[in-house]
Amino acid sequence: MRAVLELMDRAIGALEERVRLARTRGWKLLVCAVGAELEAFRQGREVLRAALDAAGGEEDLLPGIGGESAGERGDDGAEMGDARTAGDEDFGKLSMGGVPVREHRVRAPPSLLDRSEDEDDGPGPEFLTSHQEEYE
Repeated sequence: MRAVLELMDRAIGALEERVRLARTRGWKLLVCAVGAELEAFRQGREVLRAALDAAGGEEDLLPGIGGESAGERGDDGAEMGDARTAGDEDFGKLSMGGVPVREHRVRAPPSLLDRSEDEDDGPGPEFLTSHQEEYE
């Protein structure tokens, strides 16, 4: 279980870097989405730590998950993606123990994608033209 906690700590670090990147680029929706994932990982880590403490710190409560610790594998963190190179192309490539964190993309239902022009909630044309002469 300690190996899983180590993986979670690395994932949390990578997610924190992704949130920082999204903030610097002004991607508010992405900040919210990744921030929610980050909070879920933090809560999950605390639940796992509490379970480990309640079990008296036994190591193989989850046999086969996590396997060897990162130090025993000689792992340098490359599996998690390098937080220092948090570019757009690396954004969805996080993995834990070789298993991608997100194996698939969720697609929007066709009903959300099928919108006609009259359903547009944008500003009307009167707000898109200049009204400078009214203020002179």
